[in-house]
Amino acid sequence: MLHNNIVSAIEWLPDYLFTEEIVEAAVESKEIEVLSHIPGRFLTPERIERIIAGSTDNWHSFELRNIPEACRSGAVCDYATRKKTKNITAVPEAMVTRGMAEAVIRNGRGDFDILAFIPERLWDAQLAYSALRSYIYDPYYTDSRTDAVMKTELILGYVPIGVKTQEFYYGMLDQVKISSTVTDAVVPPRFKNAAYYRKMAEHDLSLVPTRLYSYEILHAAVCSVEGKNFITDPQFFKPLSAYLDDMLVDRLMEKHPYMFGELPKRFKTPERLVIAINNSKRETNCYIDGETEQSLLTAEVCKAFVRRNGNCPTFPEKVWTQKFVDYCMEYGTCFRWFRQMPKEFQTSANTQAAYDYSHHHICDFAKRFITPQMAKECYRESSYARAIPGHFLTEFCRQTGLPEMFYGGESTMLSLKNSRADYTYCKIGNTCLAFYLKEQYEPSSAHLMMTRS
Repeated sequence: MLHNNIVSAIEWLPDYLFTEEIVEAAVESKEIEVLSHIPGRFLTPERIERIIAGSTDNWHSFELRNIPEACRSGAVCDYATRKKTKNITAVPEAMVTRGMAEAVIRNGRGDFDILAFIPERLWDAQLAYSALRSYIYDPYYTDSRTDAVMKTELILGYVPIGVKTQEFYYGMLDQVKISSTVTDAVVPPRFKNAAYYRKMAEHDLSLVPTRLYSYEILHAAVCSVEGKNFITDPQFFKPLSAYLDDMLVDRLMEKHPYMFGELPKRFKTPERLVIAINNSKRETNCYIDGETEQSLLTAEVCKAFVRRNGNCPTFPEKVWTQKFVDYCMEYGTCFRWFRQMPKEFQTSANTQAAYDYSHHHICDFAKRFITPQMAKECYRESSYARAIPGHFLTEFCRQTGLPEMFYGGESTMLSLKNSRADYTYCKIGNTCLAFYLKEQYEPSSAHLMMTRS
């Protein structure tokens, strides 16, 4: 009998036809699957060990229940559960190990009944958390809240009551990251005390009854490391704001700077506005009412806006000094402040720097700081053409004899010939050779023009 056919040969063989010779041939085959088909009366610890020791390391498994219970040693049971998780159902309870339980949880997703074969002595908080992660809360979890609650309760039903302490449920929130609404649905009422609601405030203020609002609840919500607990929702923040103090307000500005406008008036100070601006990530200036809260725009607050390199409110005239302009040049490298800077502080250096950052700043330059090179570059960009001083265009037309549409379009003879860009020209001595399209984007309407100066 060939070894590679032994499994097929004995799979459907009636028990009464098995002989010692057939069994020995199966043992020698090194096929682990034969353990599922050899009648129990032929299996001895020695034969089982030989089959396991000789089997190749592959994905095939066997049914542990086919092995007589007297032969199910710890090593055999461990090997069987590693080969096939469901074999734990045939492992004597006293032999179930932590490793077996972890393997069942790791590989048994969807099979809730198999959790019943994990003895109570092995359950602890971490094993329960592993079951929740593996069975429900994996990265691709998409169940509805109702299904999540049902499955969570089902898993927790296998966890001994002694494990399910108040701290255990806190761990469901903090470690397993189970949604607060699901956790709240499965927490026994006896645990829903003041400490519980302080913990819940860290995760979801909507689950805290308003009658329990207090400084401690607000402190938990503001100081929480969780990303979203609805502290920014006016529905919850407004009634809780009665418990604010300076420490909590400062912490709130560090985490949620855009809530500065929602603070009670007594907490709106320039120093706190600086904290909010320094911690903001959006390009916005919606921290203050520009008409009624101008007093908050101190020099330090204005510097904070400049450092952030975002949009700036209109700064008070009194902050504009040469020292402040120098500060803006050093830290406000996006030049969002430039437009409102009084023109008497414009210089060749700062206008050139602003222009190099973005050509649109030319619209804010005093005419004397617009150089011919800037004018030529920006005239070709229609959005900024209105900023070009008229004398540049007049002088160009006088010197070249060309219409002003050619301004800034000077090129080489070779470029004019090859590129044929609209409204470009080249100089040949005192002659200008110009190219343009009478109809835009229509090559057949190309025209040449020659002028002499």
